[in-house]
Amino acid sequence: MKKITKTRFYKLGGLLVLGLFFACTNSNQTDTEESTSPPPPPFVAETVIVKGAFEFKGSTYGTISVNGTTWLGKNLDLETPDSWCYSDENAYCVSEGRLFRWEAAKKACEALGEGWHLATDEEWIALAKAFGGYHDWLTDRSSGDPYNSNSMLVEDGNSGFNGPLGGWRGSRGGFDAHGRGGYFWTGTSSDEMSAWYFQLSPAGGKLVRRQADQQMGMSCRCVRGN
Repeated sequence: MKKITKTRFYKLGGLLVLGLFFACTNSNQTDTEESTSPPPPPFVAETVIVKGAFEFKGSTYGTISVNGTTWLGKNLDLETPDSWCYSDENAYCVSEGRLFRWEAAKKACEALGEGWHLATDEEWIALAKAFGGYHDWLTDRSSGDPYNSNSMLVEDGNSGFNGPLGGWRGSRGGFDAHGRGGYFWTGTSSDEMSAWYFQLSPAGGKLVRRQADQQMGMSCRCVRGN
């Protein structure tokens, strides 16, 4: 009988796996080493991370290049119209960046120079999949492992992204959710009034893709391609 590898067990359905298991136990061939081998890593094997730095108007931003796309390693803190510090306290801008309305976030990233832009929905999805996956709130379905990507991308995670749980500003004012969620605009609208964003959760939570009113204030991560 042909040897059945551990990888094949991952891909087969539950009933078929049981059938194969009993077939293997009835055979004279056994392979203890394969049956106890660890599962594949939670992020894709080809993920390549390169850390660097970017200077802008006297401020130094750490950067991470993930599979060729360069991301700022912290939230943008660039004062523009339609942007705020959480609770209107400057200390939050220093530690966690500003909260921008959607159009303001796009303009702020473009101000960094040629090639810089607010990370698109497609770029966020690629980032999420590089570290595990994401949960789509609209369809209530997960792609990959949204818990692992959340643990990698939050502040003090192992990716270098360091996403703080900086909360949001309501479309009519007022601040909320500091310490309970990090809310990051994408550069992609979902309709005329809304845009896609990604939400980081506290430890043990998952990375979620959602949509919101473009007038809300959220955090901003800029990217630059190859």
